[in-house]
Amino acid sequence: MRIWINKQETEEIPVAYNNSLVFNMLQENNLSNLKSDIEKLWRSCGNTELSSINEDLLVLSIAVFAADKRVNRSKSIDAWTRDIELNVPVLEYEKWYATKERLNSLLGFLSGDRWNVQFRKTHLHYRNNSSRKKYNQVDKHNIEMVSLFSGGLDSFSGAIKLLEEGKKVCFVGFREYGHLEIRQNKIFSILENNYPNVQKDLIVFNSNPYCPLDIYGNKLLNNGENTSRSRSFMFLAGALAVASQIGSTIPIMIPENGFIGINVPLTDSRRGSCSTRTTHPYFIKKLNELLIELDIKNPIENMYAYRTKGEIVEELESVTAFKEGYDLTISCSHPCQARMNQKTIPMNCGYCYPCIIRKASLNQINIKDENYDYNNVLSMEFVKKQGVFKAKKYNPDDLKAILSSIYRFKHLSEKAVKVLIMQTGKISIDEVNMAYRVYSKTMLEIEKLVVKSVSKYGGEIANYAGIGEHE
Repeated sequence: MRIWINKQETEEIPVAYNNSLVFNMLQENNLSNLKSDIEKLWRSCGNTELSSINEDLLVLSIAVFAADKRVNRSKSIDAWTRDIELNVPVLEYEKWYATKERLNSLLGFLSGDRWNVQFRKTHLHYRNNSSRKKYNQVDKHNIEMVSLFSGGLDSFSGAIKLLEEGKKVCFVGFREYGHLEIRQNKIFSILENNYPNVQKDLIVFNSNPYCPLDIYGNKLLNNGENTSRSRSFMFLAGALAVASQIGSTIPIMIPENGFIGINVPLTDSRRGSCSTRTTHPYFIKKLNELLIELDIKNPIENMYAYRTKGEIVEELESVTAFKEGYDLTISCSHPCQARMNQKTIPMNCGYCYPCIIRKASLNQINIKDENYDYNNVLSMEFVKKQGVFKAKKYNPDDLKAILSSIYRFKHLSEKAVKVLIMQTGKISIDEVNMAYRVYSKTMLEIEKLVVKSVSKYGGEIANYAGIGEHE
């Protein structure tokens, strides 16, 4: 699939790209189908434009996200791996041309596709004109680090940990949908109330790819794609844009538990997992190497790379800010689906993979969070049919996969589990050992939740997970 990214209204698309999809990053008009408010990332820092290389990285990440969201995997030969040729305008052409192969490899690891990113030279910065909009200004001289702020339980916990340590932080959030920014601001207000004497700021940005166009500006039929593995790459590019304006060595923190970071497939049939790989140690290592080649010195670090979600919340269970805000956080993979049950969104569904990991972590500190569309999934009535449990009210695929992963874990040797971890990406033996500890402990956290929650079909569900006589 060929995709052309255009950020200049006067630019004409070459004849060679007549069969391409086109995304226009133009001013707000009818031909702009890649809407974004990324200018707030530099205007909030008192600037009218970004450095050339950081603007290039941000535009590239938005282009990758647009392709990822709009090129349907089901159309590919194996219904997963896509061939994507992306043509992106850049200000620092020579740097990007020199790192093209490294970039394509990195994107391939991230999304599971075959990427061929092409670059063309541009001289114009994106939206560096004057603006009537007023943006809250970041105190750039009083910030020590930038941290991702998604509105999830891990990022909220990471924010509390940093502020408890007195760190002066600029938090950067990505608004995937309107209601999420409202929730992010509400959670941030809890931090402001609890840490009034610690410097903190919040910038939330958005980028939304609409239906792609042909070269004449006509909309093309495209059902889109729901995996969007590259979203966090764009999230990081936004954070790097902010950090670069504060200081060349200002670090970017990612608060993401190590179990999700390693992202071992729950079952052998789920190796094409839709979950992100952006926090995998291999990806972060290779991304940092690419940034150095591009002369971007801001380092990226996952502060929870070798902690379980349960360990993260255990550290903060007595902290006032955590107790006031944990139930507002959104960990769900489809938080707007609750509207179908006439419930206020965003809301955690309670049955998807991230929701069950979240429940298991809160169970570690004896919290029964009621903020779920389907609250007591393991206690709901199941219909047993041919040895498979089928929920009456929701799709139980993630739950069954998690139960199967517990079974697999309990019946595999330590060596076999480490092989599964190594298959996720190239990491050192020490990293494999640390990841094994996180993976094993998370499995035990989930098992503990299953044992505690099962009811009517408790024994059968426990046996299905290989737990045997559930204690």
